Amino acid sequence: MPRMGNTGEAMRRCRLIILALLLAVGAAGQAAVSVEVDRAPVIADQAFRLIFESDEKIDAEPDFSPLNESFTLLGNNRQTSVNILNGRLSRAQKWVLTLITDQTGTLTIPPIAFGSAKSEARRIEVVAEARPAGKGGDIFIEVEVDEPNPYVQAQVVYTLKLLRAAQVSNASLTEPAVADGRALINKLGEDKNYEIRRNNRRYRVTERRYAVFPQASGPLQIEPVLFKGQSGGLFSLDPFAPRPEPIVIRSAPVALAVRPIPAAFSGDRWLPAARLNIQEQWSTDPALLKQGEAATRALTLEAGGLAASQLPAPADALPDSFKTYPDQPEFEEANDRRGLVGTRREKMAVIPLEAGEFILPAIRIPWWNTGTDRPEVAELTARRVKVQAAPAPAPARSRDKPAPARQAEAAPGAAGSGAGAGAHWPLISALLLILWLGTLGLWWRGRRAASGAMARKPPKPPGPASIKRACMKNDAPGARDALLFWAGAKWPDKTIKNLAALGACGDAEFQHAISALNRHLYGKASTQWDGPTFYRVFAAQSFAETAPVAAPAGLEPLWRL
Repeated sequence: MPRMGNTGEAMRRCRLIILALLLAVGAAGQAAVSVEVDRAPVIADQAFRLIFESDEKIDAEPDFSPLNESFTLLGNNRQTSVNILNGRLSRAQKWVLTLITDQTGTLTIPPIAFGSAKSEARRIEVVAEARPAGKGGDIFIEVEVDEPNPYVQAQVVYTLKLLRAAQVSNASLTEPAVADGRALINKLGEDKNYEIRRNNRRYRVTERRYAVFPQASGPLQIEPVLFKGQSGGLFSLDPFAPRPEPIVIRSAPVALAVRPIPAAFSGDRWLPAARLNIQEQWSTDPALLKQGEAATRALTLEAGGLAASQLPAPADALPDSFKTYPDQPEFEEANDRRGLVGTRREKMAVIPLEAGEFILPAIRIPWWNTGTDRPEVAELTARRVKVQAAPAPAPARSRDKPAPARQAEAAPGAAGSGAGAGAHWPLISALLLILWLGTLGLWWRGRRAASGAMARKPPKPPGPASIKRACMKNDAPGARDALLFWAGAKWPDKTIKNLAALGACGDAEFQHAISALNRHLYGKASTQWDGPTFYRVFAAQSFAETAPVAAPAGLEPLWRL
């Protein structure tokens, strides 16, 4: 019996030894991945580096998605090094991640899978930068808005200031953005650069302003902007100077509470502005108009706090005794200390058809004053004009009869001339007949060739496909012509003679795109036009889906022979 017990104990120990060897072999086959942070503690809204390193070969791509829960991944750099020491080959692999977070407190770096290997979890401390209200530090960003509780489609001026007390290189700033395209953002003018002193430190300031137009009511957030750069200058002659380090700083987000259109507004088109006025100019004194003679009338609508594309065409209903020929509208945008200033100018040729006195009706445009928070009306008062009658045509002067004496004197010569001409008349008539027949033959050949060319190549009018082709080629004039032809075929009962009238058929984004096209075509300063982006906005409209316009049939001949 004792011998049996010794045998069982020996077998149990053997199994334990085999299991330990298997575990050791498995541990040796699994690569170890260490994790380090380049600073402690980490400062919120400032980038830091997270370093994963392994001395073993790892072929699988790591999965860094667990980091997205608490951090934003800004960069990923993989490094591989091979060392030979005493004839022994060693390999090291390193992943250097650039991260940033807006959270503070104790955060956890979760385990990251590197194929079958996995790094350990690690805790880091994240603190807010030790400076009161952003008034310290070497580099920081300040952002603010002039109105945190705006109306929908009303202007919000977003101001960004980058303050630097240290020298940086390769500096860049991202643009502010709003998720899901719920706002339109326009940059206001050029950057301002100046210097200020804070807490006995001198800062260089780069200031940018943007006009933000919310397109939906409710809570809205302007996303943070990022500053990226490197410490130190771009070039250094000092070989012992510290190596440039990447710098990434993020601003704070800005929350807006957007109000809907107030019930007190009764206009047909919502126009929230700081100011709005309408003016009228004539090329001729309206009191001196003449029947049948053209005069140019210009209506100018100017609004502070609105883009030019948001301004409507003034409803100008002249009496029936006036014929009008409108020109393409002109759009202009400028900046002042309160933001964007949009201008729309409508010019038209006015021809009075009747003489007499007439009343040009008033033009009234309701709008909402965002400064006083109440409705107002921009009005061009009615005008009395007097049209002078056209001067009567002068009577036709009858030809004077030749004096009898001159007739008598000319009679002998006339008789002689008639006798001489009569001898050559048959020859002249035959020559004229030959020339006429030759001309007729040439005309007939040219007419048949033109008819054949028209039959072979019928004209193809522009349609939806032509709009796309012109936009993809950034051909702004071609896109304009194709759009107007397409609109005339789609809405034959409407009078769409210009792009502004077409823009009024779409939403605010389409109107903004039409305004950009108008500025490119008719603006005084040259602007860039993005045709593919314009076509995407056009194609997103509900009215953009239509059947191709049929080509007109060939013209009938003017004469049938």
